[in-house]
Amino acid sequence: MKRGLRSFASRYISSRQSYVDLQAVRDELAANYAELTARHDELTAERDELSARAAQLNTAYHDLKFHHDDLRFHHDDYKARLDEVTEAKRVLEDTYQTWVPPGHFYSPYADPAEVEKRSGAIFDTRSLPAGIDLRDDEQVALFEKLAPLAKDLPFPVTEGGEFRFFYDNSAYSWSDAIVLHAMLRHIRPSKVIEIGSGYSSAMTLDTIEGWLDPDTEFVCVEPYADLLREMVRPGDEKRVSILEKPVQDVPLETFADLGPGDVLFIDSTHVVKAGSDVNYLFFEVLPRLEDGVWVHIHDIFFPFEYPEEWVREGRAWQENYLLRAFLMFNDRFEVRWYQRYMWARHRQLLKHGIPDLAKNPGGNIWLQKVAR
Repeated sequence: MKRGLRSFASRYISSRQSYVDLQAVRDELAANYAELTARHDELTAERDELSARAAQLNTAYHDLKFHHDDLRFHHDDYKARLDEVTEAKRVLEDTYQTWVPPGHFYSPYADPAEVEKRSGAIFDTRSLPAGIDLRDDEQVALFEKLAPLAKDLPFPVTEGGEFRFFYDNSAYSWSDAIVLHAMLRHIRPSKVIEIGSGYSSAMTLDTIEGWLDPDTEFVCVEPYADLLREMVRPGDEKRVSILEKPVQDVPLETFADLGPGDVLFIDSTHVVKAGSDVNYLFFEVLPRLEDGVWVHIHDIFFPFEYPEEWVREGRAWQENYLLRAFLMFNDRFEVRWYQRYMWARHRQLLKHGIPDLAKNPGGNIWLQKVAR
């Protein structure tokens, strides 16, 4: 029996030790489980974060792919537009690139800073140009003769009616047209050659038809004659000859037909440059005119300077300056009428004698070649 008890005790002790060992293993496994659970939670959180980031990257990828595909789709169009702009740039540079930039001291375009600095002197209408006899008293006396001729003129303000001319036009309106009409009636030329045609031609045709000898010859030199042809009427081919060419291509003999009391009407490009109409007229035509011929020149301002707004907007015209130099100490061409001078010096006289002159002060000068 004792042997049995010892055997039981031995087995009990062994079992007890195994139980204790199992508890230790259980506790170790529980600790490992807790650690693994915590790690599982960390990895789950990382997975969720990476999934969200992956979703963002996927969205960005699809956006980039869309733009990539769009760029590939429009590549040829963009390339064609780039080539077009590049070619336009080349053409502009070849066509308009100048030796020096506008405003440079070698450029004919005025430097805005210099204009601003000297504007008081440039646009001063109080001083008289040196070396030119403006014959103030003679101009006043001429105006007294012109004013009655310009009284109650029947021309309309807007287009339409019996006359070709109307005042409300963009090129040759109130003062210029009124003075032209009165001058033609005062001078009564047998021939008029007009360089640069349009609304002035309409006034000349109306004046010839209504107030002058119907046999008065009228020649228009106009390379761009669309407007002129719109204004002429059936039957005008008997009154006007149209030379649709630059005046430089008109033989000098054409102007030799102008005699005393005839009129050379000039409304040019106003640009002095190699081969220009202005150069041809001043250097070739005017010196060859017969004594007694009257010369009208349009867009001449006082004191032989262009309006300030024209200068500031970049109109690099030079005809006013050339005319001023032409008239200085020149005893073969006398000033008969200088519209802007008279407007600056005798405004009230002009407004009283011909009230419509106030609607637009105009810009014309009339000269006459005289014998010496």
